Amino acid sequence: LYGPDVALDGHVVEFGCRVLRPPGEPLLLQLFRALAFYTSLDGSPAVFPMVVRRASHEGNLECVASVQNNSRIQPSVSPPHRLKVLVPVGGATLAIRSREEEFFEGERLVLSCNVTSGNYVSYSWLLDDQPPPGPTPQPGPTLYRYKLGIGRHSQKTVWEHLWDLLPSELASRPDLSYAVEKQNQTFSARVTCLSSRGTPPITFSLLGGAVLLARQTSEQGPSASFSVPLVPDARPRRLRCRAENGGRVADGTETAVHVGQSPVGGPVTLTYEYITAEDFSVTAVTFFCRVAKGSHPRFQWFLNGTLLGPDAPAFYTLLQPSARQSVLLLPVDRRSSGTYHCRVSDLYDNTTGVPSGKLYLDREDSFGCRGALQTCPLHPIECYSLTWSLPQWLTSSLTNPNVSTMVPPPHL
Repeated sequence: LYGPDVALDGHVVEFGCRVLRPPGEPLLLQLFRALAFYTSLDGSPAVFPMVVRRASHEGNLECVASVQNNSRIQPSVSPPHRLKVLVPVGGATLAIRSREEEFFEGERLVLSCNVTSGNYVSYSWLLDDQPPPGPTPQPGPTLYRYKLGIGRHSQKTVWEHLWDLLPSELASRPDLSYAVEKQNQTFSARVTCLSSRGTPPITFSLLGGAVLLARQTSEQGPSASFSVPLVPDARPRRLRCRAENGGRVADGTETAVHVGQSPVGGPVTLTYEYITAEDFSVTAVTFFCRVAKGSHPRFQWFLNGTLLGPDAPAFYTLLQPSARQSVLLLPVDRRSSGTYHCRVSDLYDNTTGVPSGKLYLDREDSFGCRGALQTCPLHPIECYSLTWSLPQWLTSSLTNPNVSTMVPPPHL
C-alpha cells in the first residue's frame, strides 16, 4: 500500500495497492479502515481515488488482496499506512485572559490564541515580528508575561492574527510649577502639575500637607492646572502634586508657593557673547538679560522698540535658565539687525518695569567696523558691530555718561 502520509480535509488523494508476486488469477484488492473499505475488481495494481474526510479516513489504512472465488487461498494484508488528515487553521483570535480589563507596564498579562477550526495546530508568539523578550514561551495557545512591554503581539499558525497591545503607562511623579497672578488687589498662584509620562486619563490631586485642596482628571495629556489664593507677605504654602491612573499613586515633592516679598528692582544688565564657527566666523550672538532682585520677574525683549512675541518673525530663540535671567539667541544676518533691549517687571504686575541698556547689532558686507563696541574683522568680508547705550533712568543722573566706566560691557 502506498500513498501520502498527510492530506488536507476535503481534498482528493490517491492510494495505490499492488501485489508483488500475483498468483496469475483474478485478484480482489480492498482498502480498509475501521468500518470502511474500497474495492477494485481488477487484478492489476489498484488506485483508490477518494475525497479525504478526517472523520472517515484518518488513521491506519490497510490493503487486503484476495483471490476471487477461491477461499482456499488466504488473503494477503499490507503493513498499516498511517494517514494524517489536516483541517486548515481558521478564525484565529487573540484574547486577554488576565482578570484586569486595564493593565499597566510591569504587570502580569496572559494572552490566549483561540481558533475556530484546525487540528495539529502549532503556535509561535511574536512581538513586533520578533520573539518576545525574556524566557522562550512554551509551545501552546497561551502566552504568560510578567513584565509587560509595549508593541504589537501576534500569534502565528497557518492562520495569522495581529493584535496591537498598548498597555497603559503608569503616571510618573508629577512636578509642580507655579506662576503668581494678580487681579485687582487679589493674588493667586496658577499651579501646574506635570507628569513626564503616563497614559490618560490621569487624576491629579493638589495637596497642602495631608489636606486635599483640589482634584482634576486630565483626559488629554499628563498635566493639570489649579488656582490657589495667596496672601502677600504671608508664610509660603507648601504644596505637592499627586498623580494616579492605575493601581499605583505617584506623589511629587513639596514646593513652597508664595507671592514673594521682593519686587523687581535694581539694575537690569544686558550682556552678550559671540558664537563662532570652525573658521572663526561669527554665526550667532547670545544676549543675556539679568535683574538684580525680584521674586517673580517677567522678561520682555524688544527689537527696534517692538516687543518680540508670538507674532514676531521666528528667527530667534528665547530661554530662561534661571529665575533672574533670560537669554536671547540670535543668528547674525540681516533679519537680526537692529537695536535690542530687555525690560523686566513683576510677573503679577506689568504696570511698572525696569529697562536695560540698548545694544545695536549689525552685519556689514564691507571691511571695516563702526560702533562704540566692536569686533573686527572675524571674517575677511564680514563685520559685526555692537553699540551700547544707557537707559534713560540712569543717564539722567549722570553729567557725562560713559558706558565703559559706569556700566562696562563684557570683555570680548
